[in-house]
Amino acid sequence: RQITTLFLLEAGVLNIAAFLIGLTLVQLMAPYISEITGLEFSALLNPHVTLSLVGIVMIGTVLIGLYPALISNRFSISGILVGKGHQKKVGGMSFRRILVGLQFTITFLLVSGTLVVERQIRYMKSADLGFTINDIMVIQAPPGDVNSENRQDVVSYNAFKTELLKNSGIEMVVNSGEIPGERISWNSQIRVQGQPEDLAIQTSLVSMGLGFTDFLGLDVIAGRGLQKGDDPWNKGDVVINKQMAKELGFESPEDAIGARLNGFYVPLEVRGVLDNHHHNSLHYDYDPIVYILSSWTEYYFIKFNSDQLAGSDQRYEQMQEYIATVESEWNYFFDFNMDYFFLDSYFNRQYNDDERFGKIFSAFSGLAIFIACLGLFGLTSFTIKQKTKEIGIRKVLGATVSDLIILLSKSYVFIIITSYLLAMPLVWYVLGKWLENYSCRIDLGIWLLILPLIVVSFIAGATILTKMVKATRMNPVKSLRYE
Repeated sequence: RQITTLFLLEAGVLNIAAFLIGLTLVQLMAPYISEITGLEFSALLNPHVTLSLVGIVMIGTVLIGLYPALISNRFSISGILVGKGHQKKVGGMSFRRILVGLQFTITFLLVSGTLVVERQIRYMKSADLGFTINDIMVIQAPPGDVNSENRQDVVSYNAFKTELLKNSGIEMVVNSGEIPGERISWNSQIRVQGQPEDLAIQTSLVSMGLGFTDFLGLDVIAGRGLQKGDDPWNKGDVVINKQMAKELGFESPEDAIGARLNGFYVPLEVRGVLDNHHHNSLHYDYDPIVYILSSWTEYYFIKFNSDQLAGSDQRYEQMQEYIATVESEWNYFFDFNMDYFFLDSYFNRQYNDDERFGKIFSAFSGLAIFIACLGLFGLTSFTIKQKTKEIGIRKVLGATVSDLIILLSKSYVFIIITSYLLAMPLVWYVLGKWLENYSCRIDLGIWLLILPLIVVSFIAGATILTKMVKATRMNPVKSLRYE
């Protein structure tokens, strides 16, 4: 009982000390944690979290204290007195190896997950969207009355556009009712004329000024683009994207040219088909889109003609000059606050949650590696302590340092390889399921099988070699005297 009480007291002191230190560190790091997670974080002010942690401390104290107490009670007193108690394998090496192996299995899972998450995010941010988003300023259009016969907002916009295009640093100015990077708000059930209503497809409608598709760089793959004189409201002139043509049932984009569509306020006629582009993030597949000329738009798009070869500081100064020019013209033509942003930043904000998830995953991976290496270091220390005399005898008999390292490391190689083989099927299945959330995603190739093994093996190897090299270089005389 006294031994059990001592073990429980020791475990309790260590757990409480760790709990207090952990809470202090969490409070100090709360601003950084909030920045990474995007959530307000205050552990001490949350009673549920604190009570849960207290429960974990109590359970941990009991488990950590009772285990060595139970093991120590099984030792033979006579064996301990003659120095042989430590050689017994009660609760032995097999259990220690299982625990360390479990740690490394979790480590392989987290490291693999980190690699896949980071690759997927990098792929999404660098993938070809089908249009350009760089050096484009977007301004919220001033309010206007669509029912007014004298659309002053349209007059002001045309004058504003004309003045801006006099500046050599401004390449194009267009207007649109939708922003790439945001779900299209205007939708309708569109079908080919003569087809029943149950064949209609949910279609995104993009209201835009003339030249918007050229501004984005969308390629015409069949027919022609919209041009001056086209009128969707009286003549039904529209262009659609390739995905729309496919979902309407046309075998090729060319077959869609001249098709008449119902489901809009007036019958529409397809003048051209544009190549697909990712209007939203790569979480989603291509939307079926109909592009409609309209003066009723909510955003003005301005493309700057910046020097791509200039340094970052020079480009920043250029952009500031262009922004100042736009603000000056805006204040002259509009009595409305200029609310603007840049399209690349706005589009990539869709990946903020993915990047935040990646940072959290990376943090847990680093923590898992650290804990696994602590366990491996402890197991190595225990093994070397058990085999100190054996190491001395082998050195006296002529064994080299490399021979001893190979001898001692065999069991650890087995642990790491076993953990790897257990983890990778689960890694492949779980990460494959996670990637199904993205319509455009990376492929899980041979790299996923190799990289985690290299990373974990290198860190684990560095951990155990430092201890092994020191042990194998010990004077054999000291080793043989070790009890």
